[in-house]
Amino acid sequence: MFEVLTAMTMIAVVGAVVTSLVTLDSSGQISETETIKNHLRYAQIMALSNNEYSWKVTFLSNPPDSPDPLPKNWEPPYSYYYLSRIKTDGTEEIIPIPNEDSGNKNYESEQDSHDYVILGMMVTPDTVFFNEWGIPVDSAGISLASDKILTRSADGNEITTITRNTGFIE
Repeated sequence: MFEVLTAMTMIAVVGAVVTSLVTLDSSGQISETETIKNHLRYAQIMALSNNEYSWKVTFLSNPPDSPDPLPKNWEPPYSYYYLSRIKTDGTEEIIPIPNEDSGNKNYESEQDSHDYVILGMMVTPDTVFFNEWGIPVDSAGISLASDKILTRSADGNEITTITRNTGFIE
């Protein structure tokens, strides 16, 4: 009787450990998700602090064909994002994300560096715009009809939600 209880307890413990490993994200993805949220909050704060610009964060997959070289040690598929501000005349300026050098550290020289952050997970391409009130809007500056949801493209799992009227990033 004691052996049966011991065996059942061990099976339950092993089952719980295996289930938790399968259902939880890796710590790297959790860390990257929190970094993305912080960078979205940074763009939102910048939009609030200056009404001359609207700000956006653009998420892309596999850089488009361009003369720019790919970073060393990175092969498609991968995702990246960058921060930019848009002047009232429509011109866009890419802005480096403070304390973030992950887009630069894989390059042969500083001349080849970019102001984007390379992710270790695939993110569905999307753009998040913030107006002068820190509210998410579309590219025309009109309030969104629903919350903005960013997802991982591989499994469709949600990364974060930006509430439409308040700009709350969860």
